[in-house]
Amino acid sequence: MKTFEMSVRETFYLKGLTIFMGPVSPDVGFIRRCDCELVANGRVMAQFSIEGEAHPLPEDPMRRSIATKQPVDLGSLGLGPSGFIIRSRD
Repeated sequence: MKTFEMSVRETFYLKGLTIFMGPVSPDVGFIRRCDCELVANGRVMAQFSIEGEAHPLPEDPMRRSIATKQPVDLGSLGLGPSGFIIRSRD
C-alpha cells in the first residue's frame, strides 16, 4: 500500500465508528485497511487501525473519508474535530 496523509477537516461518530474526512495526498486511489497514526503539531498523538475508505468520492477529492472502530478521544488529546493529520504507517 502507498503511504498517504489525510488533512482532517471534519470528524464525526456514527454507530461505533469514528470517521475522519478531508483531502488525501498523494492521490492513492481507494484506501484499504491499514495501521495509522494521528499527528498534531508534529507529534504522534495516537495510533489505531482504520477500516478503509468509508465512501470513496473520486469526483470530490476534498471529501475523502476513513473510519476506525477503535476509540479515538480527541478531547482527551486536546484536539478538536479538525486541524490534524492521519497518516498511514508502513
